[in-house]
Amino acid sequence: DINAPRQPSKEQWLDSYPAHWQLMRIKHVLSAIVDTEHKTPPMYEEGPALVVRTSNVKGGELTYANAKFTDEKTFSRWTRRATPEAGDILFTREAPAGEACVLPAGVKAIIGQRMVLFKVNAERLDPHFAVHSIYSGAAKVFVELLSVGSTVAHFNMSDIGNIPLLLPPLEEQRAISQKIREIQNQFKPVIASTTSSLEQLRELKHVLIESVVSGQVAVPRE
Repeated sequence: DINAPRQPSKEQWLDSYPAHWQLMRIKHVLSAIVDTEHKTPPMYEEGPALVVRTSNVKGGELTYANAKFTDEKTFSRWTRRATPEAGDILFTREAPAGEACVLPAGVKAIIGQRMVLFKVNAERLDPHFAVHSIYSGAAKVFVELLSVGSTVAHFNMSDIGNIPLLLPPLEEQRAISQKIREIQNQFKPVIASTTSSLEQLRELKHVLIESVVSGQVAVPRE
């Protein structure tokens, strides 16, 4: 509501915000922040559990590009601290830092190196709203400030817990998340079509280059 009463921010890096929203650290609306094992789990092309690496979390989505999996024994060992569940947030602390997504239902997973698991306090935080917030506003500024003067952005565990969020009441969080989802769904067919066209152009470029190199296509000379 653009007409909602606003309150001034006490932070130099933050503008005013709706008076009924709260600025708080993410650790206060999570039930747990779980670091990963600091080693690489055994990984295979197939298996019962997905190994979520930093490359699998992009733009707020869980992706299966170059996905790796692991076995039941490793799953049991790697989830002793906490088992990733639907609605948990997966967060990258390095390479790159600051990517996040919500773990979808039906995905059995462990977190790989440089990943962190957020256990959400469902009574205070909508996980989808939290992920959108990580990519915008106060949290985005916080990530950018941590990256200043560093060749590789990296989050310490203390940094992660102090990520700031601007939070409306829970029902408003959910309503905003739903509205964002509706807008995204409108654009998904356009994005998919454009992505397909780009892939076709890449394939055509590759074919043309091969044809020229192999002499199948003559290149006119002046």
